[in-house]
Amino acid sequence: MNQTVLFIAYVWPELKSTAASQNIITYARLFQELNYSVCFASAAQITEQSLDFEAQNIEPINIALNCDSFDDMLRRVQPDVVVFDRFLTEEQYAWRVTKTLPGCVRILDCEDLHCLREARRLEYKQLIKESRYHQFPRSNIPDCLFGLDITKREIAAIFRSDLSIVLSSFEENLLHLYFNIPTSSLVHVSFLGRNTVADTPNFADRKNFASIGSFKHEPNWDAVLTLKNHIWPLIRSQLKTSECFVYGSYLPPKAKALENKAQGFWVQGFTPDAHQTLSEHRVLLAPINFGAGIKGKLID
Repeated sequence: MNQTVLFIAYVWPELKSTAASQNIITYARLFQELNYSVCFASAAQITEQSLDFEAQNIEPINIALNCDSFDDMLRRVQPDVVVFDRFLTEEQYAWRVTKTLPGCVRILDCEDLHCLREARRLEYKQLIKESRYHQFPRSNIPDCLFGLDITKREIAAIFRSDLSIVLSSFEENLLHLYFNIPTSSLVHVSFLGRNTVADTPNFADRKNFASIGSFKHEPNWDAVLTLKNHIWPLIRSQLKTSECFVYGSYLPPKAKALENKAQGFWVQGFTPDAHQTLSEHRVLLAPINFGAGIKGKLID
């Protein structure tokens, strides 16, 4: 008898937009290899970039926040395993899963630790405010981490879950050593199944610089500003004919406004094949000032 896994997502996966989407679909495929039927549920709106669920043999399910219809869906689907794509979805739905299907295994996919990313963001912004940017690198564990409300919420979600997946060994050790999360309820799984490009051009056949990342993700937008204002002028002064191409989904007008032909700085926006696009350039520039987990763009 086949078993069923239900993924509950804050947003629908977009394979061409984010590394997190690519990663969670890898988990779905692993469940399929174990003969699980796979369902994906979200209260978000499906977009043009959303996964082609039919092609992946995955059932999409629209759900509503704070609605008893979610319980009815659970009774219909009868999942053996539920995977939450971040602590926010665990907060919203896990209590309903526990109430309706108390024997169901609950897995939290941390993606990257949101609380650690937020603590590093706050530390970074404070250094900028105090004009102490030159004091990087900073500590890997900012002092403010332990007093943040988001930290308390995310750690609570991890404690409530049967198993939590983390992308980095650093975060696995952080959770165990600083928050007393049992190692038996943590599993470190780095990025799996990253695509490769056949017949990748060699270095001599490539040219110029690239930067890539969804503009919806704040660390990526901050990285673009750092690149434009601090890093690219230095590179351009030495390599006067080189150009930099910035790629990323959900391009906002403020990002497009950074484009400057005289500086060889081009803001291209969405690219349908990130791996192919990166293979055309010689150097990836990723000046990420704060974040957590593992950066998909670096693995790519």
